[in-house]
Amino acid sequence: MSLAVVLGAGDLGGTLAHELARRDRFCEVRLVDAAERVAAGKALDICQAGPVEGFRTRVVGTGDDRAVAGGSVVLLADAAGPRPGEWQGEAGLDRLCRALRVNPRVPIVCAGPAAAWLVERGVAELGIPRAAIVGSAPAALAAAVTAIVALEARVSPQHVELLLAGRPPDRLVIAWEEASIAGGRPSSVLKANVLARIRARVPHLWPPGPYALAAAAACVAEALQHGTRQQLICFAALDDETGGRGRVSAVPVRFKVGAVAEISLPALSTAEYIAFQNALTSTR
Repeated sequence: MSLAVVLGAGDLGGTLAHELARRDRFCEVRLVDAAERVAAGKALDICQAGPVEGFRTRVVGTGDDRAVAGGSVVLLADAAGPRPGEWQGEAGLDRLCRALRVNPRVPIVCAGPAAAWLVERGVAELGIPRAAIVGSAPAALAAAVTAIVALEARVSPQHVELLLAGRPPDRLVIAWEEASIAGGRPSSVLKANVLARIRARVPHLWPPGPYALAAAAACVAEALQHGTRQQLICFAALDDETGGRGRVSAVPVRFKVGAVAEISLPALSTAEYIAFQNALTSTR
């Protein structure tokens, strides 16, 4: 049975559970939070939307950590409460540890914008294989940048292809060398001052909101469940192929069933590559 487990029934967790159910690619979604009544209430609300939206995914809410057992993928979101907060820092690491005790081989998607630190420490301290943990928030940022480029070029976002690398908000590189707008090079479609204006806007797009974050995390969860040839921009632990062994960066990632298949660096100009390396150095 395909089963997605969302840890945390806060704003992001509830939105993510709904997004996963709405896509109808998993048989069941479990929403797990110590605030069991909140998790159960949100799960019931999502289930009741099923007949309206036309999905059949079963959604359950629980406070029992054992619900992680049997999960095809675990998504770390945010805790419910008066002040919902993303799982991050030592509390996030502890939450990962508890999940891995129940299901030690499950792939993990950290859905929030602070996931880079968790991915890095999860690999370094918890021994999670680098192919088994990613952060999905950069995929939401890539979508926002794509939308802005499309607006400037007056084309559909479907006609814009671009890749990102680095660490948001202010150390992120748009790989213009590998980008295309309606099949053409960005420099042939947009003037240099427009490209510069787009670059300047990127830091202000971070962090994405809960709907964008949920959509990005759901895309990554589906890729881990079914595999895909599409590249998704994720926080991933780098190795020697990118010159940043042990560091975490937003980079293009391809997935096979249950794991990362390939982490790559997009084609960068000399200036872009230097900026990317500076982004890695800044996190040491």
